[in-house]
Amino acid sequence: DGISTQNCHFIPRAVYLVNGRVGRTQSPLAEDPFAEPNQLFRGMENGRFEEIMPQGGTADSFIENSRAAAFGDYDGDGDIDILVVNNGGRARLLKNVVGDRGRWIMFRVINRHNLDAIGAMVRVTVSGKNHWRPVQRAYSYLSSNDPRVHFGLSEADSVERVVVIWPGGKRESFGPFPAGAVHELRQGAGVVERMKDEG
Repeated sequence: DGISTQNCHFIPRAVYLVNGRVGRTQSPLAEDPFAEPNQLFRGMENGRFEEIMPQGGTADSFIENSRAAAFGDYDGDGDIDILVVNNGGRARLLKNVVGDRGRWIMFRVINRHNLDAIGAMVRVTVSGKNHWRPVQRAYSYLSSNDPRVHFGLSEADSVERVVVIWPGGKRESFGPFPAGAVHELRQGAGVVERMKDEG
């Protein structure tokens, strides 16, 4: 049936869950007895999460038999969108339309073989705090995500230094970089550093 595109208000520090039963229910929520609504949770200051309503963060709550979610910046506007894959139904592209919530930066991390450096760790420091992201494609069942790493920068307009720890343990630093763009970090093109413990 193709892909259905919907708008969705995603929240920073959020968890998006796709749901679908693995056993039949006596009281189905939809024609498909395995269908359930998806869920969106917002991270709170106390380390807990609260559910965003309506369920799934969309204007219409879709009750479907969802099996996978893939995450990435589909439309190049600096926020993360979600593609939900449903069992026996159309996929849904949830475009993040939450609006301007601060600056951002993204990095494409490339190894010596000209491939995405899966397993590398990337660190930026914003307002005195270190933020780490892994380079990975796998988050959900049978799905592949955007391998670029995304950081929210709040009001910062640049990142002075980015550190990459490559698979195998070698460490390089790069920068500075302006916010609001995707930058490439290529293995061997940075400044090699000694490993040390950092938060």
